[in-house]
Amino acid sequence: MPMHIRRHARITNATVYLEDNSLVGIAREIQLPKLEWHEVEHESLGQVAVFKTPARALQALEGSITWEAIDPDIARRTLDPSRAITFQVHHEQDVWDADGFSAGESVTIVTIMRLLFKGGELEALKNSEQAGFQQEFTCTRLVQRVHSENTPLIEVDVFANSVKVNGEEVFGR
Repeated sequence: MPMHIRRHARITNATVYLEDNSLVGIAREIQLPKLEWHEVEHESLGQVAVFKTPARALQALEGSITWEAIDPDIARRTLDPSRAITFQVHHEQDVWDADGFSAGESVTIVTIMRLLFKGGELEALKNSEQAGFQQEFTCTRLVQRVHSENTPLIEVDVFANSVKVNGEEVFGR
């Protein structure tokens, strides 16, 4: 499959849906969890360099959401740190080329996350400005795929002890 580089792509919208596909809000910014493996160092007598390999465990999957608007009933649910909530985020990446907007190159990325929220931070309220609400979370399941494709780009499920890239188990090969 030839590699195609998308240039001048811009996220134009990030809508957030609950488990049952109900639109619950619009995110101003989402800091997705960083995928970073613990490392194991290998060093033996006579080896010319230390060799580091990824361990099976990822670092904690943490991130944050800054809401531009959120349904008050959903905001109440996110304030309970003991209950996980599954959200879908659809972020449209519009591509522009020399001829203008390229609908054929534009994609929607769907990110599904099961989240435990750690609380929330209300922003300062200012006249004539959009109110915001920032929340940090721990992610126990993360799936990201292109909307028009069935095979996820990445799938991590902490409780199922599974990490898949392009539908294939990373350490189960």
